[in-house]
Amino acid sequence: MAAELSDERRRLSLLDLEDTSVRAALRLTLQQLPDRVTRLFAHLGCHPGTHLDRYAAAALADTDPAAAEACLERLAAAHLVTETAPGRWTMHDLVRLYARSLDTGPDALKRVLDHYLATGLAAVAAAEPGNEECFPLPEDFLPPAAVREFGDRSAAVAWYTAERDDLTSAVATAHAAVLSTRWRTRGWSGRTTPAGLCAYAPSAWPRPPPIPPAPTRSTPPLPRPTH
Repeated sequence: MAAELSDERRRLSLLDLEDTSVRAALRLTLQQLPDRVTRLFAHLGCHPGTHLDRYAAAALADTDPAAAEACLERLAAAHLVTETAPGRWTMHDLVRLYARSLDTGPDALKRVLDHYLATGLAAVAAAEPGNEECFPLPEDFLPPAAVREFGDRSAAVAWYTAERDDLTSAVATAHAAVLSTRWRTRGWSGRTTPAGLCAYAPSAWPRPPPIPPAPTRSTPPLPRPTH
């Protein structure tokens, strides 16, 4: 991750030197948005993966999911995020890098990791009602404002299937940030899952259908400043 971040910073610096000034364009775009929206944007840079939903965005910015979703919609209108599927958002890699460069305080990463722990426990509870929790929450757990509700086992599996790549990134980020006390890991089909999803081990869960390769598509365009 450090090597990737270093390479992205080099690329952004080169763009600045070549006077394409991505940084200036992003700064100008953000200046025209409300403070609550720019605050959420800055916190999105702390997300360990590439896609997130309104619950993860809310945890990052320490707000509620409805407010986070409203801000995401404003950011999408400004071409700073892209909704790739209903309720799932991503950022262009250079936009994400710019967001990472903004000051958000020390707790955003902890909040989003704890969001994933809480959501994982909710998924396990929906899939295996009555089972004991498979791990204790850390003493300094930061509870999210709201946790996604799962109606049944299939809803929990669907969430995990959609999120597993970002969960893998979250585990790696937690270890890199020396926050591994929040996470234990368990392999599943060559992937890593947080302890909150320990019930997703092969002996307890059906293997999800393979995810087909993503269709080839162009990178979301960078935003253009509004004059």
